[in-house]
Amino acid sequence: FFLQAFFQALVKHCNTTKAVTCVFAKLPSCSADDICNNRNGCGYVEDNDFVKFTGNTCSGQLGFGPEDPKANFQLDCTPALTPAAVTCIVVLVAAILIGCTCLDWCCCSPSTLTTIAEE
Repeated sequence: FFLQAFFQALVKHCNTTKAVTCVFAKLPSCSADDICNNRNGCGYVEDNDFVKFTGNTCSGQLGFGPEDPKANFQLDCTPALTPAAVTCIVVLVAAILIGCTCLDWCCCSPSTLTTIAEE
């Protein structure tokens, strides 16, 4: 939790327009610029109506030695679709099925096939 909150505070300089709800990164391969620009497998997610996060995971090591701090860890979030996202998916699937059914009926109905055969 601490690292997620730390990185969420860190990306506030990325010109976000909404609250940041998740930061995902793999250090040391991600830079702050990578996180701000959602590249190199790193980035952040702003609050939205389609995905919420139920938790986060952190694995690896973070150390503070006599020289520079050393980091070798991965920070991820656990996503969950909202009811709005599920509704959109269901509507999209239904529209595709209806479209395929109409296409099948128009192109492959017996009367259409008879007309094609008579030509």
